[in-house]
Amino acid sequence: MQQTRKSSQNEPVLYDFGLLSHPRFAHLRVEVHGGCLTEPFANEFAFSSLVRDMFARCYDVENKLQKNDIYFEEYPRFIYALMESYAAQIKQSYRSDPRSGLRLMFDWLLKTREIIEEQYQAIPTLYLASDIAAKKDLQKCQSKDTWPVKLNVYSLLYRYFHYRIENLLPKMPDSLANLIPYNMWIGEYDELKAEYTGKFGLEFRQRAIVNVEDNKKRFFEVLVDQCMTFCRQMTSDNPILPYDDVFQQCDEPMTALIHSYFRDYITRLQAISNVAADIDAAIINWIVSLQTDIFETYAANQSKVLSKCGRTATVDVASMQFYLDICERNVLEIAHEYFIDSATIPLVPEENSPIK
Repeated sequence: MQQTRKSSQNEPVLYDFGLLSHPRFAHLRVEVHGGCLTEPFANEFAFSSLVRDMFARCYDVENKLQKNDIYFEEYPRFIYALMESYAAQIKQSYRSDPRSGLRLMFDWLLKTREIIEEQYQAIPTLYLASDIAAKKDLQKCQSKDTWPVKLNVYSLLYRYFHYRIENLLPKMPDSLANLIPYNMWIGEYDELKAEYTGKFGLEFRQRAIVNVEDNKKRFFEVLVDQCMTFCRQMTSDNPILPYDDVFQQCDEPMTALIHSYFRDYITRLQAISNVAADIDAAIINWIVSLQTDIFETYAANQSKVLSKCGRTATVDVASMQFYLDICERNVLEIAHEYFIDSATIPLVPEENSPIK
């Protein structure tokens, strides 16, 4: 069956497969044909095929994947190199318009995640005819429960994202710098607390924290607590719910909470200022700071989580799922929604009404 798709001349080419000529990637044995270097749809199709190949080589129905496997390490590094090449292409965009540059990078990350997720979920179907899969219950052979290759890719990308943009952000206006980033007494808190307490443990020991640094510190302490709760539920010897349901039970309140913080932060910014550029700078810094701080919280507290929940590969993967599949994914979705509408901030009302 031949696939057709209309291609826009304005659509960007996201992945530089010219990198395959580099000697360090020669052993991947990836072949690229046709116009996939210059035609956007073919370019994305080539990347999708690369990701499928990565998962196919690393798929481990026996749950015995070793982290020193050459494909486990080198495929993610190649995807990392694709990001580095893309970031270099939009460097000028950063300098002339930080908002535009950030939008392109967030769009790249989100698109890449979508392709990785699609191939990650589909990979077990490649094994329907294989001898090993024929002897197994395919419902128990889902790739997401056997190895953390996908999460390793995300870890590399998020780490590099911070490195690329930390010196390219618009300056945070002094007039808005003292506004706390996470309003822990928003209305949604009580609803979420009532719905999820006892199920996921959505609970704050202290709600009103008005010092900016203390507020951020407390928020990320909460993330660590929630991560450990999630890990214990995902690794319980007598699980009450299937893994997918445990994941959803964590994902739903954390998604609601993080998006609520974002909406509330914008509302409070608008109550202080009606200068669109200043609000825009503050929100961009909030988004990037959250993305960076989530990853740094994960890196700094992984040993603590493992010591509290068990030093096993299952706990390791569950922790990565919490930070990278739930928290970081929500930051990308927030950024996409924020940047996609227009070149300038669309959220400042024409008349600033008083906000209590």
